[in-house]
Amino acid sequence: MARIRYLVNDVDRAITFYTQHLGFTQGDPSYTGPLAGIPLGLPTYHILEDHVRQAIPADVYQREVGPLEFVLDREGITRALRAVRERSNQI
Repeated sequence: MARIRYLVNDVDRAITFYTQHLGFTQGDPSYTGPLAGIPLGLPTYHILEDHVRQAIPADVYQREVGPLEFVLDREGITRALRAVRERSNQI
């Protein structure tokens, strides 16, 4: 199984498309091994979310992630992942 990352403009629309039309799951590991393909219902986080940022030394975050803040929709990503985690909690 390959690990693939997707860059999208409309996060909410992309989640709907990938889960409803392609059968992807949310919040599950995307690696091969004995648990590959088994939905674990794990919460999903993004490096741009504030609580993740706070867990990383400021100089490391700025060097490795800082430039992404200029090109990614931080608010949209945060809002979408919050919605994903809320849906996962209801299951």
